Amino acid sequence: MAIRTRADLLAQTIERAGHTIFNPRTIEADDILDSTLIVGPIQSAANTDAAFYTINGTRGEIRSQLQTGVAADTGFTLELRNTSIAADSVIMCNLIQPSDIVLGGGLVSGSVVTANVIAASSASLNFFNTGTALADNAPFTASFAII
Repeated sequence: MAIRTRADLLAQTIERAGHTIFNPRTIEADDILDSTLIVGPIQSAANTDAAFYTINGTRGEIRSQLQTGVAADTGFTLELRNTSIAADSVIMCNLIQPSDIVLGGGLVSGSVVTANVIAASSASLNFFNTGTALADNAPFTASFAII
């Protein structure tokens, strides 16, 4: 019997030294499969300078460049169109630059990155850059995973 509810979970616990712990003898294959996150292969968008990117699949990367310069302590947003995005999806993303800081145009690891579902099949990837201005046409790679 797979664990589906809190009551199912509590029924599978035992008391040891005053602590409630999960009884390892009650784990079944369904329990492990139900809690495992499996994401697909990385899909890549064409290297374009665009306002939105269409990439289907649960993992992807956008290799692009900024459409305009970005002042220090401000940010920019990319729109992602993806049929794997549901209204209740959780999207994780990151932003990296080429290893050459001159080529990279100042994208820093201290950037704040968030992702928001706009609607089914659509999300915004939001990047707030801290401490330095970003040059127009600075290349970057934005990666994401949808769960």
